[in-house]
Amino acid sequence: MTPRNTPSSAPRVLLAIAAALVLLVLAALQWGAVVFTLAALVMVPLVFWFFVAIAWPGKSNS
Repeated sequence: MTPRNTPSSAPRVLLAIAAALVLLVLAALQWGAVVFTLAALVMVPLVFWFFVAIAWPGKSNS
C-alpha cells in the first residue's frame, strides 16, 4: 500500500457503533431501562483504556 491509498478503518468503526446501538435499543425493549445502567457500567473501563491509548507517548510523525 502506498501512502496515497491507505485503507481506513472508519467504516468498520462506524458499523460497530451502529450495531452496538441497535443491540442496546433491542435490549432496552426487552428488559427496560436497567440495560442503560449495565451498558454504562461496561463502558467505564473501555473509555478508560481509550484515554490511556490516546495519551500514551509514542512515535510522532513530526
